[in-house]
Amino acid sequence: MTPPPASDRAQHPPPRRAIVTGATSGIGLAITENFLAAGFGVVGNGRSAERLAQLQQKMAAQPGALATVAGDAADEVTISALIAASHAQLLGAPDLCVVNAGQGAPGTLLESDAARWEELIQINILGAARQLRGFATEMLRATQAQKNSEQKAWDIVVIGSSLYRDVVPEVALYNATKQALANLAESLRREVASHAIRVTHIAPGLVTSGFQHSAGYDDHTVAQLARQYGPFLQPHEVAEAVAFVISRPPHVHINDLTIRPTAQSIA
Repeated sequence: MTPPPASDRAQHPPPRRAIVTGATSGIGLAITENFLAAGFGVVGNGRSAERLAQLQQKMAAQPGALATVAGDAADEVTISALIAASHAQLLGAPDLCVVNAGQGAPGTLLESDAARWEELIQINILGAARQLRGFATEMLRATQAQKNSEQKAWDIVVIGSSLYRDVVPEVALYNATKQALANLAESLRREVASHAIRVTHIAPGLVTSGFQHSAGYDDHTVAQLARQYGPFLQPHEVAEAVAFVISRPPHVHINDLTIRPTAQSIA
């Protein structure tokens, strides 16, 4: 666990205390940058301690405080460490958690690499479920402790994919995991809505990031998608949508939002 730099800001609770998984690249990085620029305290997570150290250095001048926890976001030990870092470094329970870590895999049901199926399900479904349960449980404790205080916002934001809505045979297992993720988010929303916790599912379409290559898509496939549906969204545009959703008054909830390139007619 890496603490934020020592400064006066560490002596006062930030306006929001956020946890962001998958914070070192793509959409997660853009969300982290946006939160820190707004003065939020952030606990950022990624698998690589080296990349988190680079993130600390890059974000040092931002008004918000950044703490980091290296580890697999699908692991309950890491989830507990993220919550503990919020209490220790940001002076309280998280009131804003972004479930963003995930993985892609190309291939139809008949042609995809079956050896990758279990890993995809473990990360995209079971790992997300553990994060949702861990973060929501901590927020419930915090809301009960502050029952008589003034109304405030409590948010869990789930970054999914527009593929949850439109089935594309070329990414069969990925489609299925994103549908499951959307269902998990909605199930949790219904479970905790009466406790004033907002669970929001955001489903981006095609986004320019390293995600496609890390998921195993070749340059030809990415270029073909860009020609057909481009220009792609930029990560900061998804981060701006997240910022808008969480900035609504506590009694207002945008619980499901799809954002995609204008030319992306399906998926």
